[in-house]
Formats: sequence, structure tokens, C-alpha cells
Amino acid sequence: LHHGSVSVTAYHISNRVGESAARTVERVFPADPDQKSVRPAVTGSPDMTDEAFKLTMGTKPVEVRATGNGYLLEVDKERLVKLTEQHDLYLEAIPQVGDYISAGRLLAKVGPRQPLPDDVPDVIVSTFALGRRRSQEQDALFTMMQLSDVAVKALSPGINDPTTAVHALG
Repeated sequence: LHHGSVSVTAYHISNRVGESAARTVERVFPADPDQKSVRPAVTGSPDMTDEAFKLTMGTKPVEVRATGNGYLLEVDKERLVKLTEQHDLYLEAIPQVGDYISAGRLLAKVGPRQPLPDDVPDVIVSTFALGRRRSQEQDALFTMMQLSDVAVKALSPGINDPTTAVHALG
């Protein structure tokens, strides 16, 4: 009974979310530059036009589009890197983890140096994991938004709990 009542206090919840946020930030943005990051690598410039892409790669990019709907939960970076190395591809990932993806939305631009095998776009799509709700796995912004929501609600006139707001922001 005691554990149940303590585990739902604002202090306990904000501590759990804060610890989760710290782990997520450490995984996504490691302090040690030699440590592998789970943050998807983006090759090239996000504002590269198709014409600049063609000048760089010698071919127009192949656009890879989403086949489903949901929040982007994570990107299998290691699989993408292996795929780009295996097929000598230039890959520009477009969405960020946490974005809502609709079917047909552009996920990546791919610049093949040689003819692209037919299955590669489907493999690329499979590296983008979609779900119904955002998760804290790779989505550092989501955990920060949760903590700021707790702080804002704690300071609302109906609750007026500055101590909880301080705990959420601390």
C-alpha cells in the first residue's frame, strides 16, 4: 500500500521521468565522442535541393516514403549505415525521432552510385519504427516536454504547487 501511494506522487513521477530523460540524452548525445550514438546519422545537408543532389551524386535522388502512420519512435542507424556501405549509397534521413509520420511522407532521399536494387527502399522504410505514442527510447525532446508539462501544471492556479515545479525542472 505504501509503495503504491508513494509511486504516484508528483515528486516520484518527475524523478522517474527525469532519470529516463537523462538516460535518453546520454544515449542520443553521448558525452564521450568515441561512444556510439543512437542518433540517426544524416549525410548531407537537410536543405539540399534535388538539383544540388544531382550535381553531387550524378543522379537524381530516389525518394523513400512512409507506408504507414504513427510517431517515429526510433531509427535503426546501424542497419542504415550497413545498407549505405553495402550498396554505396548517399542517404539523407528527413524526419526526426518524435515526428508524426503520415503514409506517403518523405523519409529519406537516396543517391545510388549504381542502379538501386528493388528491395532497398523497402529495407530503408523498415528501419524507421513507427508507433501510436511517442516513446522515451530515442526521443530526448519528448522526455523534456513531459517534465515541462509537470512543471507548468504544478504552477497552474488550480494546483499552485511550486515545490513540484522545482522538482520537475531540477
